Amino acid sequence: MTLNEITTALAAHPDAKRATPDGDPARPQCFQCLTVWGSGQCSVLYHWGRRDFADIGEVEAWLAGQIPRSWEL
Repeated sequence: MTLNEITTALAAHPDAKRATPDGDPARPQCFQCLTVWGSGQCSVLYHWGRRDFADIGEVEAWLAGQIPRSWEL
């Protein structure tokens, strides 16, 4: 996937519509940003919080419905 395709998929993901912890209806529900760090790790920020990934491959796998390796216990 290209970076454009990934960000489009993140915006369309069900997490983008997830309720906020404080239940504030005035808070926009949306995907906010994807950060790729120099180490290769990634962070996805939504209105309710952040999801962390080991790399962009994990983001793509998560969008395909897989549980990221770094999340497994």
